[in-house]
Amino acid sequence: MESAQISFGHHEFLKDVLTLLLLLAVIGYCMNRFAVMQGGIDFPEFYSAARLLAQGHGHEIYNVAAQNNSQVTYTGRIGTYFNHPSFELLIYLPFCFLPVKDAYLLWSLLSVALLGVTAKLLQRELWPSQSWRILLLGSLIFVPILLTLIQGQDSILLLFLITKSFVSLKHEKEFRAGGWLALGLFKFQIVLPIIFLAGIMRRRAVLGFSVVLAFLALTFIAISGWHAPIEYARFLMHTSTLPLAGIHPQAMANLRGLSTQFLSLPRLSLAITIVASLLVVGLALRDAIRSGNTGTGDVDLTFAEAIVAATLVSYHISPHDLSILLLPITWTLLHASRTWKTSWFLHVISLTTCIVLLLPPLHLWLLDRHQYVYMVVPLVTLFAVMRTGFSWRFARPTQVA
Repeated sequence: MESAQISFGHHEFLKDVLTLLLLLAVIGYCMNRFAVMQGGIDFPEFYSAARLLAQGHGHEIYNVAAQNNSQVTYTGRIGTYFNHPSFELLIYLPFCFLPVKDAYLLWSLLSVALLGVTAKLLQRELWPSQSWRILLLGSLIFVPILLTLIQGQDSILLLFLITKSFVSLKHEKEFRAGGWLALGLFKFQIVLPIIFLAGIMRRRAVLGFSVVLAFLALTFIAISGWHAPIEYARFLMHTSTLPLAGIHPQAMANLRGLSTQFLSLPRLSLAITIVASLLVVGLALRDAIRSGNTGTGDVDLTFAEAIVAATLVSYHISPHDLSILLLPITWTLLHASRTWKTSWFLHVISLTTCIVLLLPPLHLWLLDRHQYVYMVVPLVTLFAVMRTGFSWRFARPTQVA
């Protein structure tokens, strides 16, 4: 018996080693190409902005000239601009005292570690019958995750925070759930719709979110001054006029990107985006309220649908931001496996949509043609699948696990 346990433990250790080696290979690839990629990746914008903060120039973070000078001085290039709330730079502050290549390596290691923790959380809460390694390795073929690692972006960090919020909500730790989600406000255009939809029936979650929001707002002002909110708003309003703003509607897999793709009149495109966004939010809000009023407490579906809805209605989103879809894709795959006997059609549509979203071909094809906006089609399909899932659960609560 003891020898069998030792053998099993050795087997698990071997799996851990192989998984670690694969992750290190991914990081090694990024590092090996760093010199080639440095001019086109995003990490230097965070690094150089953190340098401004470290030198006591937090009040200049939203000054274009100051960002340009910092990028040239410390990274040898001028690229896209740091356009997040300045409190996020506290995360990058420890990295900015290293040479940029070493900082990029450490940030990549941190991102991979957070991805591993996220995979374990999702496996434990959504798919306990499977190994967390399967989810982790599966996430590495998800193009938005790979883009996040290559670009040195913060989307895996956001995925981790959203997942922690989801887990806390499942365990009825609502205040903590709101706090975890608020920590992701460096991408407020995504996080605000999620708390609105997922926390609408949970007052303590909203309270936790509000407390952390207040702390972050004070931190923002402490870093950049009392005038910072106005300067930040002006900076965002004029970002699209900057030559290296990194704002490309044809790369946005959301409703704004889709309307811009087909309509050349900016005002008409904006109007349609607003109407379509209100429709999506209204449908998701209706589902969240129904779930709360019927006492189903369907946290999984409510939260997953809120993430997809937030992605669709987000005014600005980049391909790497779709990393947060790992949670709803995992839930949908599990749900499809449980409902195929109830509805084979829903099963086929769910499975097909997740395969299209998870596997690389469509992502790479659209990226190569600079038409990533069309990823919104499987996203809308996923949203429709989740709404159908709500209908099935309310109509046949005894048939779905």
